[in-house]
Amino acid sequence: MPGVYALIIGASRYPHLQGGSAAADDTLGLGQLVSSASTAAGMFEWLRTGFRLADVPPVWCYLLLSPTAAEETALQDDVRRHHAGADHHSMARAIQTWTGHLPTGSAAGASRSLFFFSGHGVQSNWDQQLLPSDYLNSETGAVQLENCIDTRQLRHWMETHPAAEHLALIDACRNEFSPLAGKGARGHTVFPVNRPGGSGPRTAAMLSAASPDSTAYQVPGRLHTFFGQAVLEALYAVHGAGAAIGTALDFPSLVRRVQPRINELLREAGGTSLTQAARPSIDGDDSLIVTETPPGPHARAPVFHASIPSAQDGLESIARTGDWTPHLLRQDLALYSLQDGQRLTRGARVTEARSRAGGSIVDVLIALPARHGGVMLVLEGDGVPTGGSALRLPTDGATEVPVRLTISRMRANDSQGLEICKVEAWLGAGRTGVTRFDNVVLEAEAARHELMRRPNLPASQPNLLRAIQHALRSVASGDRPYFSASFDMLERQARFLLRLTLPVADAADAKKWAARVEELLDASTPAGDFVATRWAGAVFP
Repeated sequence: MPGVYALIIGASRYPHLQGGSAAADDTLGLGQLVSSASTAAGMFEWLRTGFRLADVPPVWCYLLLSPTAAEETALQDDVRRHHAGADHHSMARAIQTWTGHLPTGSAAGASRSLFFFSGHGVQSNWDQQLLPSDYLNSETGAVQLENCIDTRQLRHWMETHPAAEHLALIDACRNEFSPLAGKGARGHTVFPVNRPGGSGPRTAAMLSAASPDSTAYQVPGRLHTFFGQAVLEALYAVHGAGAAIGTALDFPSLVRRVQPRINELLREAGGTSLTQAARPSIDGDDSLIVTETPPGPHARAPVFHASIPSAQDGLESIARTGDWTPHLLRQDLALYSLQDGQRLTRGARVTEARSRAGGSIVDVLIALPARHGGVMLVLEGDGVPTGGSALRLPTDGATEVPVRLTISRMRANDSQGLEICKVEAWLGAGRTGVTRFDNVVLEAEAARHELMRRPNLPASQPNLLRAIQHALRSVASGDRPYFSASFDMLERQARFLLRLTLPVADAADAKKWAARVEELLDASTPAGDFVATRWAGAVFP
């Protein structure tokens, strides 16, 4: 299913570091933290209640925490019951589950990964390493300094995974760590290697709380780290009382808000002269929209056990259904079976609709019902031209399929209302260019005019059949990544061809023509048999 797949980790309690319940003999100068777990819990709560991106709904969020006793007490009941630990084993398993279920097929173009970590971080030869809560654990023998997460691996995975957008927020120090750096070591490999040859993402963005060889600060008595508070303030500001509908926070704007705010918070905390420089990096388009102002109130997403067997122990999932549906769409979205052409009793479910460009463009997010075999989506009702408007779309037998429609409308004259002149569709809910389906009503109309301009169309049967075949193949072509049709337009084309070339003597003769047309569109043409059958039924009743 397309959408946001998140992994949020917060580690404050480190049992094997200085001040821990099972501190190692040599803690290497590392001690306890005070607010990383509550900062991660705050990010989780924002994803549940504050995040909104119309085209990219949240699907899963895995939450791993190692809170102090004080943080544990402050956690909300549903979060306290449903988070996993932030030890190395849990982190590695969560990363494998998270990366393994992020879509790579058609839904990838409408999906986003979100990674958030708050806890101890070190640097080994310029590469940041994130430390799990059980770092320096010696229960299995010699301490494994490499039991950490290498952000270079994370960055490489983000830059090569086909999901459209990746966002990582790293709330950790980056001080050079000689025990690792001295042996030229980095964290063990936990991120998979993506399949080569893909298109890659549209953008992969990362914001780190600290620059190389510097510290990310947190102090007792504050609920969140300085970086975490600055980030959360920026995220929630989009939903403030003064925010206009449609206000969006893109990645560059997030960086511009967070960088100075961290140092303002440091000064407010005690007049210190310390500074902390957040460091952004981005590969690809920098216009990534982090969140935007929702058009209306929405419910708090529930927390529940994940359905993935490997994730039952602690890893959790959140989901949000469409909780507002503006009534901007005046057309019915009828669905027809591609197997038999019958209209389905259950139509497309509209989850969002919003207008722009003075109402001449309507963006609609719909959900196609779970079924096998695909559907023909037909717009019916006010403002639909006589030729109709139809699109063939794929479906999934196990789940609803989100599709984003862009409907362009224009006014033919001052006395008429807006009429649809173009419909485009993208598989998935995302903004990015993924599998695209274009309405070809205008293409069919152009083909008809081209035929009309021919001065002498031969009236022989073979040429008639070839002309009909060409008209049908222009709609049911397998040469392009989309397939769409208007049966009314096909009917007009066919009737025009018949009038130009050969009068049909009787119904029996018409049935023979219909059979010949169906023969021309064999199984080699995608959905050709269905198109031909519907066409023949309309033209030769």
